[in-house]
Amino acid sequence: MSLVPDASGAEAAEIMRANRDLIHLLALYYHNHSSAILLERSQASRTKSLLTPREQEILSWLARGKTTWEISEILVTSEKTVVFHIENAKRKLGVFNRTHAVVKALMLGLIPLD
Repeated sequence: MSLVPDASGAEAAEIMRANRDLIHLLALYYHNHSSAILLERSQASRTKSLLTPREQEILSWLARGKTTWEISEILVTSEKTVVFHIENAKRKLGVFNRTHAVVKALMLGLIPLD
């Protein structure tokens, strides 16, 4: 960010000196706002890759109230495989049960809210 007064020489220096506090405040605001945007983008890209597509899919089915057996039938896989993906998702999300995993995935935007 740069500011250039609409004057030159001594007049420009006086404008800058007279508005020093306002310029400082603008710089702080700009820095804070741009840092927040960059941090949000960084966290969003990190959380999107937190779960595999299969883990996201299985959590989506859990969110719809499906059982392990129903999910295994829908995805044409074994119940053991479904449980494996659920446990991995729980570990990655730092939770202890399926409900918490679904809620946290929804809050992080990892699965859609239907």
